[in-house]
Amino acid sequence: MIIIDGDYLIFKGACAAQTRFYRYYQDDGQTVMFDYKKEADAYIKNTGIKGQLKRIIKNKKAAFAMYYTKLAIQKIYERFSGEDIRLYVSSDKQDNHRYRIAKTIGYKHDRPAKPKHYEACRRYLVEHWDAKEVTKGETDDRVAIELTKYRKYDALLVHVDKDLNQVAGRHYNPDKDIEYEITELEGRRHLYTQIVIGDTSDGIPGLKYWCPTRTCGPATIEALLSFYETEAEIQMAIRTHILRLSDMTDLEYETRFKEMYDLLYLARTNEELKEIRGRV
Repeated sequence: MIIIDGDYLIFKGACAAQTRFYRYYQDDGQTVMFDYKKEADAYIKNTGIKGQLKRIIKNKKAAFAMYYTKLAIQKIYERFSGEDIRLYVSSDKQDNHRYRIAKTIGYKHDRPAKPKHYEACRRYLVEHWDAKEVTKGETDDRVAIELTKYRKYDALLVHVDKDLNQVAGRHYNPDKDIEYEITELEGRRHLYTQIVIGDTSDGIPGLKYWCPTRTCGPATIEALLSFYETEAEIQMAIRTHILRLSDMTDLEYETRFKEMYDLLYLARTNEELKEIRGRV
């Protein structure tokens, strides 16, 4: 069985219909254009000219976005021709419990607005490719549940989302055309690494938010957890590491750890998802 996280296909198609560039409105009245922000930053630094930098987005027609989404989904279907394929996308009426869990920083508080043709691409997958809409939780939760349910039948999860690497089973990254396996231990290590370092794209600060040092980077935490084989050992290693670096009390640590865990953990069964949602 092939399980597809379709949300990234929606963004891929919608973003393909956008042209992005930067304009620097100089105080001397001149305007300079750049294709990339790093070019603009370098220009401003080197010239020292004062002004205001603005990102400009121009959108092509929705048909172009849907066409690009079509190309992306067709490529996956062709690669797995003959397989039982299940495609999942977020509903436009999705109830995401993580917004209620987040207390430290609002969930996805700093995420840019969805591209203009996001909804057109989403409807395209639903209406023309029989995509199943996820209403409770996130699409990540649903595909994690499906992979866990059918893993013994050699199911494979198609995605580009690093968050899903916490789920044991076969994975396939269509952008890189790479298939790989995640073990239960590797999945647990990935989850707890994220609990420490957070996820800036979702506005999840991670436990490092309360640590004044720079010893909570991905490489440091991955190396730390590589010594441990059980979840209890991994949890204790993280606890010891964070309490040593921060000013947290034991109670503060427990509260903040639970918040980060609940924000990042993907349910593995319908019952588990229901229980998590019922707590908030």
